[in-house]
Amino acid sequence: MRLLLFPCACLLFTPLLGQPPITYANLAPQGVAMAMSGLAEGASLPVLADGADQTWDLSGVAVHPLGTARFATAAGTPYANGFPQANRVFAQEFQGQGTIYEYVRTGPAGLELFGRGIPYLPVIYYQPSLILRFPLAFNESYTDSYVNENGANTRTWTYGGHGTAVTPLGVFHNVALVRNTQGHVILWNLEPLYPVLYNEEGSIYFFAMTGFVGDVGIGEEHAASLRAWPNPCSDRLSVEGARAGDAWQVVDMQGRRLMQGRMGAAASVVDVRELASGAYVLLMGADGRARHVPFVKN
Repeated sequence: MRLLLFPCACLLFTPLLGQPPITYANLAPQGVAMAMSGLAEGASLPVLADGADQTWDLSGVAVHPLGTARFATAAGTPYANGFPQANRVFAQEFQGQGTIYEYVRTGPAGLELFGRGIPYLPVIYYQPSLILRFPLAFNESYTDSYVNENGANTRTWTYGGHGTAVTPLGVFHNVALVRNTQGHVILWNLEPLYPVLYNEEGSIYFFAMTGFVGDVGIGEEHAASLRAWPNPCSDRLSVEGARAGDAWQVVDMQGRRLMQGRMGAAASVVDVRELASGAYVLLMGADGRARHVPFVKN
């Protein structure tokens, strides 16, 4: 952020002092676990305005739960050996359909992408794409030059907006809007750093943090799949992949714990009648770190 150091200009730049830079320190060392939803068929995303102190109201956008996502340590994931430069992975686990991995390297200079769409629609980067530069101040831009199997390309990313995002998954008060010259838009939650909205070439996803990830790899934490039905549900949620005595919690999209208990010996069922209508996440295991499954209560 460039400040005009003239007495007469102080009223012009004072409102911008609240727009924080995006830095390496915003990353959660242990990683972030998220609930993930996608844009519903036939729905559209409104244009997001640039500027300071914005409120992007996306609460009316129709979405449907897709599964969970994690931005965490790459070690222990199935394809980490193919990307030795990467130290983190963004893993999208689509309920009943498998997991897609994006391998990245994070450091004080930024967030670099080495591979995406792994293993179903893989794109390998021979010169990594700089998805986010650290530090990046409000109204700053940077050039992202990358080479993948489709050839060389250059695009410019700009931190053009800051404010509050109201999404179908919750309200997020410290959000940066970063867009590039190819039309891709990311709303980054800044504390901790993870995408609240990701819009690239028609792939539109919403995320909400459900907890922090332990230091073990994602591959180890997802040793057993977790499913829940019916989804949406009205009174009882049946859980597949849970065992008698397993601890569980239900949290809302702001990560607030609303219910907790342990699975019974006879059936793996959670009574959700006391919940209001809305979107929630069932967390299974210690502190909810082991497995997550989003669901909707009618």
